[in-house]
Amino acid sequence: MNTQSTPAAGGVNMNYQYAQAQQVPPSYAQATQFQVPTTANVVIIQQQAPPAVGPDPCYVCCPHCQVRGLTRIEYSPSVRTHCMAALLCIVGLWCFACLPYCATSCMNANHFCGNCNKFVGVYSSD
Repeated sequence: MNTQSTPAAGGVNMNYQYAQAQQVPPSYAQATQFQVPTTANVVIIQQQAPPAVGPDPCYVCCPHCQVRGLTRIEYSPSVRTHCMAALLCIVGLWCFACLPYCATSCMNANHFCGNCNKFVGVYSSD
């Protein structure tokens, strides 16, 4: 222990005792030592490829409910639909521009599960 005297405000010396706590830093070998865990939990995530669907309803195994059944289809316009309508307008057949929106061959077929009604896949006509 160190003893140190300091003059106080009235000229009186006060003795303070300081405890020297010296902590030895770790050696380089201790500081850089890396311990590999002996057991590790490995998580493997496997993604399923979307089922192959076509322009018509088909039987697939739903990735959501795991039931094999016939899909429900909703058609939506695609780039091909819009291009065909624009081409009809440019050629001068503007009165027939709505026909590509009525033909399912110019549309995308969105397949939904017949059991849980969740999206299964899309058939693109482009």
